[in-house]
Amino acid sequence: MMIPLGNIIYSISPGATLKSATESTEDYTTAYNCSAFNTNSEALAEVLKEINSRDSFTLAFTPRSSETSFSLSSRDPGKIEEFYQNLKIWNDAFGSLSGSLKLRVGKVAQRKTLSIYSLSAFADYLCKGSPAEVIGKVFNLAKTAYYLESSELNQLTKSSLLCFGPKLATDNYPTNPEPSYKSKHIELRSKACSVYANINTNFIPSDFVFDKSILGHPLSETFDRLSLICCLMALSDITKIDSSGEIAYTVKGYTTEKLSVTNLSDVDTSSIHQYLAVYQWAYTEGNIIDKLGICRNLLTIHATDGKLLKLKEGLLESITSNHSIYLKDNLKQYIDLKNKLSEQIQKGSEKASDIAKNITNYLRTSIFSLTSFLFSAFLVRTLAKPTAAEPSIITPSVYWLFLLIAGISLAILAYALAETNAEKIRYIKSYKAFKSRYTDLLSKEDISFIFNNDKDFNRDINYIKRTRKKSVILWLCILTITTSIVTVMRINCL
Repeated sequence: MMIPLGNIIYSISPGATLKSATESTEDYTTAYNCSAFNTNSEALAEVLKEINSRDSFTLAFTPRSSETSFSLSSRDPGKIEEFYQNLKIWNDAFGSLSGSLKLRVGKVAQRKTLSIYSLSAFADYLCKGSPAEVIGKVFNLAKTAYYLESSELNQLTKSSLLCFGPKLATDNYPTNPEPSYKSKHIELRSKACSVYANINTNFIPSDFVFDKSILGHPLSETFDRLSLICCLMALSDITKIDSSGEIAYTVKGYTTEKLSVTNLSDVDTSSIHQYLAVYQWAYTEGNIIDKLGICRNLLTIHATDGKLLKLKEGLLESITSNHSIYLKDNLKQYIDLKNKLSEQIQKGSEKASDIAKNITNYLRTSIFSLTSFLFSAFLVRTLAKPTAAEPSIITPSVYWLFLLIAGISLAILAYALAETNAEKIRYIKSYKAFKSRYTDLLSKEDISFIFNNDKDFNRDINYIKRTRKKSVILWLCILTITTSIVTVMRINCL
C-alpha cells in the first residue's frame, strides 16, 4: 500500500511506522515513529520533489528523550545537510536515536488548482460534521479551487463543481464553467419547493455527480450522498436545515413522509440512480408544479416501509405513465379553456370595433342634422315668395340658427371624444383583468400563445385611435367648410 509522501519519511528512517495522517483544504499532516536513520541527503532532496512546488512544508524531528525538536523547511541542499548534521549530533549524544518525525505540508491554491496528498484522509475531513457543515466545506473548497491534483489518480473525473485528477504535465488545467441550466433549475426549485436554510443552497445534483467514479475511495460515497441530498431538496415539499446542521425533508404525496439526515455517513445511496433520473425528468421541461406533484405522489408509494432513501424499482416508469394519463385527462380541459379564451378575445375585438363605430355614429348624426337644417332652409326660402326687404336665402335668423346647430355639433364632438376615450380605457382594463384571471391555470407561455402576445389587442387599440382621429378630422373639416360657405353667402347678400 502506497502511503502518501511516505518516501520522504522512509528516506530518513526506513523502519518508520505511521502514527497518523490528516488532511484538509489547508494542509496535510502525517506523523511517524522513527528509530534508525539514513544519512543520504541527496536521497531526501530527490523525494522532496513529491511535494508540489507551490506548497510549503515543515519536516520536524522530536527525540523521545527530549521536548526539543529541530526541523527542515527548505529544499536547499545546505539546509538538508544541516538537518542531517543535527540528527548526527543527537545520535552521538545519546548513542542511539528514536523519536517522532512529523511532516506538515501547507497547501496553496494557484490558478484554481490544489494538491490532495491523501484521498482517504481528505475524504475523512470532508465527511466529518453535520450534512450542512459538509456542504459548506465543499463549497468553500470550490471557491478556492476547481482542479484537485492527486498522485493516487491516473485519470480525470469531474463534475460541474470540482475535478479530480493526476498532476498534469502542462499548465492547461480544466476549468469549471457553470452549466447553463443551473440557474434555471434553482429558479424552478424556488418556485415549487420551500427551502428554509441559513447556508448557501445554490447547488444542484450535477454539482456532485462525477463522470467517472473515484474507485476505491470514500470520496465517491461522500459525493453520492451529497447529490442525493440535493435531489431530495429539489423533490420535497419542504426542506429545513436547522442550526445544528440537520436536514429535514417533508414529502406530501398520497401520504406524508418525513426524513431527517443528521449524519452524512448514514445516508443510504442504494436508490441514488432512481432519484437522479426522477430529478432529471422533473426539471427538464413542462410544468414543474404538475410534474413534482406526480413525483411526490409516486415517491410516497415507492418508499420501502416509509423510508424515502430506499425506493422500490420502477419509480420513473410509474411517474411517466401517470404523467401521460394526466396529460390526456387535462387535454380536453385545456382545449375547452383555450376555445373559451379565444371566444372571449373575439368578443373583445368586436367591442373595440363598436367603440370605433360609436364616434362615427355621432359624426353621422351630427352632420345629418346640420345638412338637414340647411336643406330645409333652402327649400323653404326657394318656395316662399321673395320680398324686397329680404331677398337672400340666408336670412339673419337662418344664419344664427345655423351657428347654433354648428356649436351643438362641436359640443357633441367633444362629448363623443370623451366617451370614446373612457370606453377605450375601460376596454384596456377589462382586457388586462381578463388576461390575469387565468394565470393560476395556464403557464405564461400558454397565455402568451393564446393571446398572441397581445398583437390582436394592440391592433384593436390602434384601430380605435385611427378611427377616432379620422372622424375628428372629417367632422372638423365638414363644419369648417359648411360654416365658411354659409358665412360667405350671408356676407354677399348684405
